[in-house]
Amino acid sequence: MRRCSICGRRAAVYYQRFSGDYLCSTCLGRRIVRYIRKAFSVNDFSLSPGQHVVLLITPGQSPIARTVYELFRAAERPFTSNIEARLIDAEEPVDIIAAEERAVRRAGEDVVMISSSLEENLLELLTALMKGYDPSLSLPLRRAGRITLFRPFSLVPLMDLYAYAAARGEVEATRPKYLYEELLEVTVTGPELAYSYKRVLRLLGNVRARGESVYQGRAG
Repeated sequence: MRRCSICGRRAAVYYQRFSGDYLCSTCLGRRIVRYIRKAFSVNDFSLSPGQHVVLLITPGQSPIARTVYELFRAAERPFTSNIEARLIDAEEPVDIIAAEERAVRRAGEDVVMISSSLEENLLELLTALMKGYDPSLSLPLRRAGRITLFRPFSLVPLMDLYAYAAARGEVEATRPKYLYEELLEVTVTGPELAYSYKRVLRLLGNVRARGESVYQGRAG
């Protein structure tokens, strides 16, 4: 039995390739929560205590929706927000940006969280570039008029979420495929995902400065 690289006590349930760590379910969950909190920190974004927010859970995470909700709840606990989780409805293969934009418009809230993971964010950016959407639609934080959109799982690998859900016994179905996912799988894997996502955003130039107006951009 291999023990967890972090605590050294519990049995490991998951090997995290990019870090080289073997993780028990407890330490894996704590690491994901830290990733979520780091996303808030690096994007200089916070919630007001008791604020009502909608958490839109992506189609690729629908089989593990309960785990995703509970991880977000654990990460934002200092704010004790009123969180309403909703699934993003979409058909396969999922045009992730168009599906998210429709869900945001239906949400009708001032603060909307989208649970897209690191891989999903890169797929959103790839979809935007290939379909002619405004690429800033895939930014971790953007404001569109009165609506604030934030992606708290933007630093969390999707494989980590599924591994944690499996350790908790939640996974019951295969996640749906996204548009262009096969292309992503043959071009970039592992830790390169984070670097590729950030590199492409830099090459696009000052996208963040245009964030106020992109909500009217073409998507869906």
